[in-house]
Amino acid sequence: MNAHNIQQDPELGNESSRLQDSIQFSRKITFEDIREHLTGPVVSVAVHIILLSFLCTFFIPVEPRQEYREFIVESMKIEPVKMDKLDVAEIPPSIEDIEAPSNNNEETLTKKEPDADFAPNDLPDGPSQVDDLPQMNNLPKFADSVSRIVLPSGNPLGSRNPDRIAGILKDEKAEKTDIHVTGALNWLKEHQNEDGSWGEDKGRQPALTGLATLTFLGKGITPMSQKYGKTLVMALKKLVEFGNNTSAGGVIYGDGNGYCHPIVAYAISEAYTMTRIPHLEDVMNKMTGVIVKGQNKYGSFNYRYNNAPDPKNGEPRCDLSYAGWNFQALKAAFTAGSPVPGLENAIGNGINAIVNKHSAADGSFCYGSGGDRGTPSMTSVGTLCLQLLNSGKIPHVGKGLKWIINADSGKSMDSEWKENSGNAWALYTWYYQTQAIYQGSGEKGDAWKKWNEKFLKGSLIREQEADGHWSSPYEKYGASRNRQGHGEGTGAVFKDSSLDLHIYSTSLCCLMLEVYYRYLPTYKVASADEKKGAAQFSREENILIE
Repeated sequence: MNAHNIQQDPELGNESSRLQDSIQFSRKITFEDIREHLTGPVVSVAVHIILLSFLCTFFIPVEPRQEYREFIVESMKIEPVKMDKLDVAEIPPSIEDIEAPSNNNEETLTKKEPDADFAPNDLPDGPSQVDDLPQMNNLPKFADSVSRIVLPSGNPLGSRNPDRIAGILKDEKAEKTDIHVTGALNWLKEHQNEDGSWGEDKGRQPALTGLATLTFLGKGITPMSQKYGKTLVMALKKLVEFGNNTSAGGVIYGDGNGYCHPIVAYAISEAYTMTRIPHLEDVMNKMTGVIVKGQNKYGSFNYRYNNAPDPKNGEPRCDLSYAGWNFQALKAAFTAGSPVPGLENAIGNGINAIVNKHSAADGSFCYGSGGDRGTPSMTSVGTLCLQLLNSGKIPHVGKGLKWIINADSGKSMDSEWKENSGNAWALYTWYYQTQAIYQGSGEKGDAWKKWNEKFLKGSLIREQEADGHWSSPYEKYGASRNRQGHGEGTGAVFKDSSLDLHIYSTSLCCLMLEVYYRYLPTYKVASADEKKGAAQFSREENILIE
């Protein structure tokens, strides 16, 4: 409907007139009219905004300017372990497995079936006797010679990652050893029992499981490893079970002499250091508490922590062989941060025991107390334990190393297996000796260079079987084959179980090959170039291992 039609419609005439008047009026509104009507309100609003802003400067606190500090951040690879309990069956697959370096010229390990039949052992599951743990509420304090234990700070296991391992092996020109470690780990993985343990004999299973577990931890394996993670988790679950299966005195059930307790404690403490699984901490602290309370008044140890006085002399028995595993367990617990009361005192007392009860005048260390001359095995035990307990620069360590290298016209440095066929405890001795020489001499020392070339890179890898396991010199070439003697053989300690012997032998040999990176050489003996400013053993005897 347009304007013309409106004007022609008589009924809408008045309405049309009013509409036209309105349109004409709106056309007369100018910008001046708008400004006149809006100026007042706009000015008023602006004034209020300015006033409020001004008042806010008095009543609203101004946030102080943030200062930024510059930090130097070192990039490091974090392995996000999310497993809080050991009863988790699934293995998180996020961590890349550690593989041996590939080399087309490298010798390979072929698999074969395990040799020899073995007869099941009919010994009872528990120990032959249960010794109640003696109460030792008031542990001896440090002797004057040990003021306080100050172990190295930082993570002593930090070298156990693929990049560090590869670098260390390259520096040592020992890359070839890594394939033999992998062969050993593969063999151990294949021979793990379904319940996570290792071994045929029930009494030996805790100790064998502890030793085998240490080999995986020594290579930096964690529960997140794609290849070995499940093996490790099964082992840790079984170790926790062993740690909770104890006598009234807290000593875990196992072999009659009780070696299983410190070995299991040692493995659990190292595992807790590397994984921080809370369930491990509880068992670690419980087992470590038993060790601390089971130490005798001299700082040494006896089988199953039985400190009853000897009827002959009224004194508790001191056994350096048994004490050696306990000292390693104490060091591992301390490294893991165990809060067990008396732990530091126990370490200090252990140092005093090695020095005052087990040392001989010629620099060697003895199995018992008060001996005139020690043995290569016990001298290696005493020397290494002093090094691990941060006493590597005291005179006794230098003398011990010198004794190992020179005793019996250097025969203890003879590492050929056939020449050691009569040595009933060759592997046990070499386990301690390898670490002691590495810690005391280091990669620049002549003693270490000789041992590294002739033993680790020589006879040790040559004697590994094609499927990855080791036997022992005593079993392979010696008297044990004729069921004679007491030692590392099926005719001796391992009672007709070649599998148990091979688990023991393979674990110790693998740990020896991991010496390059398992513990870095923190306790070095001063070399000739380091005399000035370095702690000396003695002013009368310049004992240096070069």
